[in-house]
Amino acid sequence: MKKFLLLIFILLNFVFGEYIDEKFDNTENIKPYKGYKCKEIKLEVIKDDFKEGKGSVKVIWKGMENGIGSGGIEKIIPESNLTGKTFTIWIKPVENVIPTFFFALYDKDGRVSMNAWHNIKIGDWNKIIIKVGEKGDSNYFEKSKDDFKKINRIHFYFNSKEAEKEAIVIYDGFKEVKSIKDIIDIP
Repeated sequence: MKKFLLLIFILLNFVFGEYIDEKFDNTENIKPYKGYKCKEIKLEVIKDDFKEGKGSVKVIWKGMENGIGSGGIEKIIPESNLTGKTFTIWIKPVENVIPTFFFALYDKDGRVSMNAWHNIKIGDWNKIIIKVGEKGDSNYFEKSKDDFKKINRIHFYFNSKEAEKEAIVIYDGFKEVKSIKDIIDIP
């Protein structure tokens, strides 16, 4: 019976894609995203400031001397169909960041879409709701194609405000929405 249930679980994951729930308690499934004009970047797991799980990931980066730099997290996932899915993520920009959060999806050929949320509160936790393939409540949305069936990479990032100065953002709890409880905070 256990083998039968395991087989059903594997088949459901194959057909419907993997459920994404990144707690950011460690850096095993993520790596630094060194974006445009990013000079240096590092990730640190912290245990004293988080929203879900047992910790969060602090991203620290510097932009180049002649401009701002993009820094954040890259999450590699098995090729997945994210069509019509909704996700949430907690973000806390701490210092030297422009208050715009970017979320980008990629397939093997490159960027599929990008959303941007402006006026993110600096110094506070912000819960962002992401609707794949839609503008949702983001301020900006672009897509290069209308196919979200083979996504294999996700970027979460901000731009630094001043060059040569550390920019810091904390990330926590990126997960697929399965019920309304995932969107609103119900104990």
